[in-house]
Amino acid sequence: MLGVDIATILFQTGTVGVFIWFVLVWSDRMTKAQQERDNQLQKFFAEQRISDREIMSELVVNIKRLSEQIDQHDQKVDKAIIQLESRSRSRPTARK
Repeated sequence: MLGVDIATILFQTGTVGVFIWFVLVWSDRMTKAQQERDNQLQKFFAEQRISDREIMSELVVNIKRLSEQIDQHDQKVDKAIIQLESRSRSRPTARK
């Protein structure tokens, strides 16, 4: 009966050893895979930041250009209003 118990214990010890080895190998693979995903994500974010900066720079240029166009338009409108006001002042008013 002692021999059967030792055989069972040796088998169970081997099985537990294989399970522990499997868990360690699996954990190592998962850690490496996670690190690879993290590296890819960091690379993506770095590229995205560069792309976003370029887009923002283009938007700034366009906004400045539009702002200048609006300023020019406002100046033209102001001149036109001044001219219309000066014409209306110089015209004699009709009397009834």
